[in-house]
Amino acid sequence: MELRDLHPSDDGLLVHVIEEAPGPVLLPVTSAQIGPGGDYSDLWATRYKVRWARVVRTGPGKRAKSGKRIPLDVKEGDVVSFAGMTKAEDGDFVLICQDDVLVVADKAN
Repeated sequence: MELRDLHPSDDGLLVHVIEEAPGPVLLPVTSAQIGPGGDYSDLWATRYKVRWARVVRTGPGKRAKSGKRIPLDVKEGDVVSFAGMTKAEDGDFVLICQDDVLVVADKAN
């Protein structure tokens, strides 16, 4: 199977993990998960690493109850950050959902 044969469904995104970040990003505390001791522990940082990726393919969008497609907020070529338990390394291709996206980098900068 070739990469060009993969087509994400609904709000799925096929992303290519990259090393370079477009700049410093401040993430709100609410984007973190509370550790088992009730604090924002290093456990979250080791399990949920924030990564940067370029969107390679997008799904058509989720369907509303009416049956219409809801357009995605990101498009192919966008650079996004996402957090997850995946062990993706630089250069890997990963399938994520639009809801996993934390930040979309502004191309104007």
